[in-house]
Amino acid sequence: PSGKYYVSLCCTDIDIKAFENTNNQIGLDLGIKEFCISSCGDFIENPKYLKKSLNKLAKLQRELSRKTIGSLNRNKAR
Repeated sequence: PSGKYYVSLCCTDIDIKAFENTNNQIGLDLGIKEFCISSCGDFIENPKYLKKSLNKLAKLQRELSRKTIGSLNRNKAR
């Protein structure tokens, strides 16, 4: 009913090479202004998904409010 397909794979016959131990450590700080800051000084900006999708959400809500209550088109839009 959701229209999505999911795949799960289990690979037991494949040899996985282990990474060599470098004894290096890194610290990560997760925040709101910057999404992630590492102890090296690298930072990843916050993607702000909500702010990007607010205009699309407002448009879809306007379209839904104009549909006739109980109609098939309203259920599709919902």
